[in-house]
Amino acid sequence: MLRQRNGILPAGYVDEAYYELWTPPVGTHNVNHPLMSFDLARLPSYPEFSIEFNQWSRESGGGALFAGAPYAVRLFQSLSWPSIRTADRDLLETFFLTVARAQSEPWEWYSPEQGRVWPVRFADANFPETPEVGHGYHSLSGMRLMIDLNYSGLEPSGVAAYTPDMGTAFSIGDVLMQFPRPGKSGTGYGLTTRHTLEDSSAAMPVAYRVGNSSRKNWTLSWSNMNYIHCNWLHGFFITYCRGMLRPFTWHDTDGTPRVVRLAETKITIKQSGWNRFSCNLPLIEDI
Repeated sequence: MLRQRNGILPAGYVDEAYYELWTPPVGTHNVNHPLMSFDLARLPSYPEFSIEFNQWSRESGGGALFAGAPYAVRLFQSLSWPSIRTADRDLLETFFLTVARAQSEPWEWYSPEQGRVWPVRFADANFPETPEVGHGYHSLSGMRLMIDLNYSGLEPSGVAAYTPDMGTAFSIGDVLMQFPRPGKSGTGYGLTTRHTLEDSSAAMPVAYRVGNSSRKNWTLSWSNMNYIHCNWLHGFFITYCRGMLRPFTWHDTDGTPRVVRLAETKITIKQSGWNRFSCNLPLIEDI
């Protein structure tokens, strides 16, 4: 049974091991800034992380796929409280308005789900809506924090070369990172598309011409990633692939090498439990 704290059940989490880590280390608060630091009485729900690459991509008439280098890479953490005390809501709003001044000032958020401090700033210019859910309590959803990307964990796994017993792995140049097998059966779900062009006019029937570009779209799905593998995924696409810019080799669960690239400019990772993360990773393969 989940233990109470000062007679109040924390909202959001139901994992007691997670709850035990809520108390910050001595001298560390949930919200830290030289002008204002404080703790919150209730836990947020498990956060959602997203990496966003600000870049363009396009397909040429000859079928080649091009992507520009991102001029901004950002990592976001989204926090929500199904029920938060009015006093804590007011503290967060005051901090947002007078200390952080929306996105202006960096500060530190102690993350209980990982037992670490994140260098962050608010990602949005508006404080989230907080409807009242009971006397003295509000709900607060979608408070996005933009994380300073200068954090540890962007290192390759140190494996020199791929071997079939590794299962799923990504490689680019001399960098190779091994990941858990995707949760879906086989190597993933592939969808092949063929580029077609349509010609029509008021007096002529519609005619279709086959283009030169063929793509196979894959989605790798994990529901039980750990924190280390999440950092590797961040580092691989931020540091080495630069979003969609550079193709890489995906060794699927059968050991088949496929030259692919990220299919979108955003990767979303949702925490679902203590040291447990889920992610659907979209990839494109030229065929």
